Amino acid sequence: MFKLMTQNIKDLKRLLKEKELNKAKELGINDFGLLAGAHLGGVGGVLKVLRSEGNPKDSNGTSVLQYMKEFSI
Repeated sequence: MFKLMTQNIKDLKRLLKEKELNKAKELGINDFGLLAGAHLGGVGGVLKVLRSEGNPKDSNGTSVLQYMKEFSI
């Protein structure tokens, strides 16, 4: 779990550009929320949400956006 979390952090830092970070801020999503979203839907799922290209869901119907908002404490 720790290895995957570490990789997600590296990937988010590498792939998120100013545009996506501004969108996250507009949505009220912080770093905790971004990491939670990557846990649920992968870094690609986070990017889809922040680029308005979709909002992936897990098998329980929880969307990446919902998860990111819930964990943005």
